[in-house]
Amino acid sequence: MCCFPVGDSEKAHALKKGRFWITPDPYHNDDNIQIGREVKISCQVEATPPEELMFSWLKNGRALRSSERMVITQTDPDISPGTTNLDIIDLKFTDFGTYTCMAALRGGGIPEISIDVNISSTTGLAGPGLHKLLM
Repeated sequence: MCCFPVGDSEKAHALKKGRFWITPDPYHNDDNIQIGREVKISCQVEATPPEELMFSWLKNGRALRSSERMVITQTDPDISPGTTNLDIIDLKFTDFGTYTCMAALRGGGIPEISIDVNISSTTGLAGPGLHKLLM
């Protein structure tokens, strides 16, 4: 966390407490992530000021853009502030890899936060293929 003054208002700028969670397909009563089903990766970061928070998603180090099968959304700040979601529709073997959620404040000035999630053939909610790296 780093803070610095901005003008006379002495606003603190900070990013902290990055976390993630994975939600298996909500339409099936199963806690495992399975090929052919939907999976949602959610990433939440506390930011000050919250309105300046920006997110981006990477897969294996390459920028992801929202598409028909990879849907990127940001939740309503009144419901779940500082949260972005990546929905992978119809999970395929080619979707296996490391997904990175990157959070930063507009204008920069402080280090960004990144969270890595590895989805592999052994991934379950508590499986050995799931890794979290918080920097």
